[in-house]
Amino acid sequence: MNFNSEEIASTNLEFGALFAKTLDHLGIHKIFFSPGSRSTPLIVGIERYSNIELIPVLDERSASFLALGTSKRDQIPVGLICTSGSALTHWFPAVTEACHSSVPLLLFSADRPPEQQNCGAGQTIDQKNIFGDFVRGFHQLEVPSLKAKFTNNLIKILYLAFQQAIGINPGPVHLNFPFREPLLPETPHSPKLKFDLKNFFSEKVCYPDKPSEISRLISYSRRILVIAGQFFSKKDLQTLLNSEAPPVLCDSLSPGRHSDSSNLILRYENLLRSSEFCDRAIPDLILVLGPLPTSKVLRKWLDTSGARRIIIEPRGVKVDPLKSASSSFQISYEEFQEVVIPEPEYEWLELWKEA
Repeated sequence: MNFNSEEIASTNLEFGALFAKTLDHLGIHKIFFSPGSRSTPLIVGIERYSNIELIPVLDERSASFLALGTSKRDQIPVGLICTSGSALTHWFPAVTEACHSSVPLLLFSADRPPEQQNCGAGQTIDQKNIFGDFVRGFHQLEVPSLKAKFTNNLIKILYLAFQQAIGINPGPVHLNFPFREPLLPETPHSPKLKFDLKNFFSEKVCYPDKPSEISRLISYSRRILVIAGQFFSKKDLQTLLNSEAPPVLCDSLSPGRHSDSSNLILRYENLLRSSEFCDRAIPDLILVLGPLPTSKVLRKWLDTSGARRIIIEPRGVKVDPLKSASSSFQISYEEFQEVVIPEPEYEWLELWKEA
């Protein structure tokens, strides 16, 4: 195949600029990258044409866990960039963790062009959908082109990947970018590409279940126990922590732990090791907000209590590992604030608060 080297290099540079400006527009603040020549158009694009902080990390595995921790801390998707070949396989442990912890990551891997696949070219493996079901989405890009159809498609794919990463079920999304050589022009120049980033479409997240249905189901319960999972924030928890609220058991990983409300029960494992307390504290209904805490003591008590369980999970994924029966509802935690929780039985509430 004969390709125009000057045109390829210029196209790669302008592609990198469009890539960078789109991510900047989406609000990406940090990208971790590991050295490698094939990803040069992406790195140079970010460095020259965006306000994104570009953080070099020599080892891909280390870079991926730094990105994972940063995204989990900041609650904003963080990017990862690596070169072609086995480099992205070193991301796998962090990608697996991000998948199961619902941490949004954008995975940008550079790749060899189609004509260098399956022919023994160096630093070349089959990178398509390499992470399988551990990512919320996979997008295979074409070799860069300056045709309007290609540039518009790139913007849409980056936007879609961002939405998948932060959607109902947040997590990692993988995008694979093939590049031909030369990767950049010998003499740098400013891209002349014209593109409009204002034409982004917006999709509203719709939840199938309604707060009114949950309010109806719990309206006759007076011993409601709430279990706040790791994704239930302090802000979401505030309406539950008033004087008439039921007791709330809080996951050790939840930001909601940092509250001085007397209704918030943090050291519940110690309480549940007392058979006398367990017998007196059995609820008639349990509201589980997100994934259950990993405590074996708590899970065993819930499974043997005989109490009904209603699970609120915005992502629509199964998070109930217990054998006893339960009902799941897919609504956002913001919508959950509309659920009317009955005033708890006074003596039962005091039992939890004073324990």
